[in-house]
Amino acid sequence: MIRFVCALLFLVTAANAVPPQIKYSESFMKVKSMRHRFGGRIVGGEEAEPNSIPFQISFQTTGDFHFCGGSVMDKDTVITAAHCCDSFNSWEVQVVAGEHDLFSTSGDEQKIPVKDTSPGRR
Repeated sequence: MIRFVCALLFLVTAANAVPPQIKYSESFMKVKSMRHRFGGRIVGGEEAEPNSIPFQISFQTTGDFHFCGGSVMDKDTVITAAHCCDSFNSWEVQVVAGEHDLFSTSGDEQKIPVKDTSPGRR
C-alpha cells in the first residue's frame, strides 16, 4: 500500500511539474519581450485626469494586450511609431480610445478594429 501511495504521489508531482504547452504567436512574443525590456513606468510623470487627452489611443492586440500608443489624426486615421505596426497583421490589432487604466474597465473604452496599416504614409 505504501508503494502505491508513493507511486501515486510521484505521478501527481511529476504531472504538475510539466508546464502546459501554450503556443503564442510570434507577434505576441515580440511585444511581450519589448514590454519586459523597456518596463512600464514613466519617470517623473503625473497621472492624467481620465478623458483629459481624448486624442490619445492604445494599440492593443485583439486579446486586449496593450503594446503601443498613438494619436487620432481624423475620424479614419491614427498615427503611431512605425515599429508598432511592423510585427502585426491589421486583423490582429485594435485601437482603443477612452482607455485610462489598462488594468480596469471604466465603460468609457471604445474598441475599433484596425482596417489597414500603412507604414510611412504621409
